[in-house]
Amino acid sequence: MKLLLVEDEYYTRQGILDTTPWVSLGISEVLCAGSGREGQRMLAQKPDILLTDIRLPHVSGLELAEQLRREDPFCQIIIMSSYSDKEYLMQAIRLSTVAYLEKPIRLPELSAVVRKAVMRRKDSLLLASLREKEAVTERFASLPDPDDPAYSHATRLVLTRIAESYADPTLSVESLASDVHLSTVYLGATFKNDTGLNIRPVINDVRMEAACRLLRETNLSIADVAARTGFSSANYFSKQFRKHMKTSPNDYRYAQTQGREGDDAP
Repeated sequence: MKLLLVEDEYYTRQGILDTTPWVSLGISEVLCAGSGREGQRMLAQKPDILLTDIRLPHVSGLELAEQLRREDPFCQIIIMSSYSDKEYLMQAIRLSTVAYLEKPIRLPELSAVVRKAVMRRKDSLLLASLREKEAVTERFASLPDPDDPAYSHATRLVLTRIAESYADPTLSVESLASDVHLSTVYLGATFKNDTGLNIRPVINDVRMEAACRLLRETNLSIADVAARTGFSSANYFSKQFRKHMKTSPNDYRYAQTQGREGDDAP
């Protein structure tokens, strides 16, 4: 799990960095920033936990926390401050922070708070993973069944062809119409009458279902997942995946992986 420490006071930052037993608390990587702007740049590395002072040059710790929370609703935030200011405390509460620590920081208290943040992060990612799996299952469960006897022969053939050949980048409404010896217009009308759906979105959904499965269950690169699900390039696949699933392939895989780690982690 990755933690971003943002503290502009050098000795405080080094003291926290050097004396906290990160590995035993569940932190595998610690990123350090000496200013709010530097911290902003490091948000691109997607920390799981933000440990930040409030008063920082140019960009405050609360601004950093708000930005990270927008980018990652499940991030965990720990606020440090030398100022017992009620306004700061109220803002920290609004951000659902794990804790608001007053300086000077006490190691036992910090360790307990970091451990709590790690557990909350694992729990939230596991919950998000379960919800995502449920949403994906529900979404793709509505795909038409190729064996439905209520469908016409042409529709059943098309659904079977899609299920068998979704990885073929040349698969299209035109190629399917050619396979069943019908015009694209007539096939489209028949398919829509049988299923209530258009052919092209069904092809996309079958490909997305396969992509989600590969992202969850394999370590294939995004380019390999794209190639195995009928997309011409990794870039095009990523755009289509984000359009359909409202997240990127990497973020989807990250959530699924973190969820599984949450099950096994001590």
